[in-house]
Amino acid sequence: MDVEAHIVVVDDDEETRNELRDYFSRRGFSVSTADGGEQLREILGGDGNEIDLVVLDLIMPGEDGFALTDIIRRNCDSGIIILSAVGDPADQVLGLELGADDYVTKPCDPRALLARIRSVLRRRAEIVPGDTPAHINCLEFSGYRLLPASRQFLSANGHEIPLTTAEFDLLELLAKNPGRVMTRDQLVGITKNRALSPFDRSIDILVSRIRKKIELDPREPKIIRTIRNVGYLFTADVTET
Repeated sequence: MDVEAHIVVVDDDEETRNELRDYFSRRGFSVSTADGGEQLREILGGDGNEIDLVVLDLIMPGEDGFALTDIIRRNCDSGIIILSAVGDPADQVLGLELGADDYVTKPCDPRALLARIRSVLRRRAEIVPGDTPAHINCLEFSGYRLLPASRQFLSANGHEIPLTTAEFDLLELLAKNPGRVMTRDQLVGITKNRALSPFDRSIDILVSRIRKKIELDPREPKIIRTIRNVGYLFTADVTET
């Protein structure tokens, strides 16, 4: 049995909703279901409804999964897995750019989906990824402050800069390894606990999103440099406290 986590299944197909609800409930999860945006908003706005992860269908009447991903990201920091019969790589890239943690194509074995869910939840639960000692309270670089314990990222004037779970994990990992070239395989293996597929652009997408939040000119990045055909290099001086 898993430690109880709250999962929301959003799908306009009632049979799919019920099947996933029953499957995850039997494995110790608290499961809510929604047939679309209206019911999802009710769950997001409910008192005491701490949502750990949303399994979100892509193609639905009215608001599609892309629009709902944006709504979720603006209301909570839950994990998001898009579940869709559409396997177009462009859709997968867009879903990740909007803030989804993973993209799974239908039909999907519930056991495989459960493994993806556990992977996302595990990443959310890890306060300090990698092997860096847990006594580090703050990582300072280029005027920014990254606080692992509270999972906050602050600008020079103390304002919080919102990061998704995956963005925070990746930025923390890079900041803990300044001056070290990190390959895409290493970054995916550590932050997502899986191997990199030949066309996997998830790390590149995450880096692009992070750059938009920390670089003066994301088109000419100075803090996170691309090492062609290899990976990325964190070039800023980092102070650990």
